[in-house]
Amino acid sequence: MSQLITAYEQILQTAISEDALGPYDPFEEPEGPADRIFVNELRCLGVNCSYSCVKAMPDAFRFDEETQRARCTSRRFNDDEDLEYTLWQTVGQCPERCIHYVTKAQLDILQLELQKAIDGMSPIDQVEYSLYELLAKAAYENGRERVPKRQPRKSSKWVDFY
Repeated sequence: MSQLITAYEQILQTAISEDALGPYDPFEEPEGPADRIFVNELRCLGVNCSYSCVKAMPDAFRFDEETQRARCTSRRFNDDEDLEYTLWQTVGQCPERCIHYVTKAQLDILQLELQKAIDGMSPIDQVEYSLYELLAKAAYENGRERVPKRQPRKSSKWVDFY
């Protein structure tokens, strides 16, 4: 009987998440720049981390009282380039690679998924896999918006490769 209830809850949660996405999937077509921060608390080492983002950027991160894992409190520092650079360094130096740049719509969906695991509504390994997939898709799609670092050289000369 409990397996039947669990299966029904999973089907219901899948239907709810598909309804929340609707025809627009922010992971397929990002609506803008990835300027928001998402911390995957399932991978975060929390207070045991050797390079703590909370120590490096106390203005942007804090430890959650319930989970003792890092959580982002401030989403952006557009007015101060030094703080923005320090935040970028902090994201890149996370030993577990659990801090990610995402768009606002992506952030909302990722936080809903994470909250399911924290509240015990879904199995942690299932949510962790789902977050992994969504973050991989977000990293790929969000990176496509960037301007190339260098423009290709153009030449009007004909080149013979033989």
